[in-house]
Amino acid sequence: MKDNPFLDDLFPDAFRARKGRVARSFEYVPSTAAFRFSALSSRKKAEGVANNRTEVMLRIGPANVKSYLHVIKTADYVARHGKIELRDQDGQVFFDKAAYRQKLYDWKILSAMGDGESKKGHVRRIILSMPSGTDVEKFKAGCNDWAKEMLSGFDYLIAFHTAENDEKTTQPHCHILVRTLNKEGKRFHLDNGEFQAFREHFASCLIRHGIEVNATRRWSRGRTEKAVSQAEHHVSKNRSLSN
Repeated sequence: MKDNPFLDDLFPDAFRARKGRVARSFEYVPSTAAFRFSALSSRKKAEGVANNRTEVMLRIGPANVKSYLHVIKTADYVARHGKIELRDQDGQVFFDKAAYRQKLYDWKILSAMGDGESKKGHVRRIILSMPSGTDVEKFKAGCNDWAKEMLSGFDYLIAFHTAENDEKTTQPHCHILVRTLNKEGKRFHLDNGEFQAFREHFASCLIRHGIEVNATRRWSRGRTEKAVSQAEHHVSKNRSLSN
């Protein structure tokens, strides 16, 4: 889609490349979480809004996985009990339940998970998603880049759900399970500003692989209504099926 001429008036000089340099749609910014992420430029965001580009979807679950048994159940759900492969941060692939459960046992030892519930969560769940029709291979490449760059230093397992490997899936998405303590004992934590940084970096990773997307806040798109939560969505879906 061609650039909107209105945007040239709105951003006349700030995003023009100097002679001998190439302008890019994102910039690298240091964050308070001690990692570097690529933030979308203001013009790139404005172009996305004007051209109605898809907004990336990223969700981070609460820190409520507080027992080793819950960790196992969460991994079983993500892997569909071994039907969907899991891959760790080093690229090792786990094709069956026995293989990834051995990895979870390693996490148990590293995080000193007891038999009961702890005060803090052992694992955080992250979901990255795009609409149906998205190029699956490009989506996977973008997700892998995002996880490698944003979760550096943390152990994680990633699983891709697509229409080809999951009959319940209509749009490509990936589940990431992050062990909340890294090798230095630092706990995985995000504030609101860092969550937006995660979204923008995900958009940048997809753009890097040829998927044009956007990552803006709802108010900047003129939307003030609160989004439907995942729990509310499932309740509504179950009600419609029962009618």
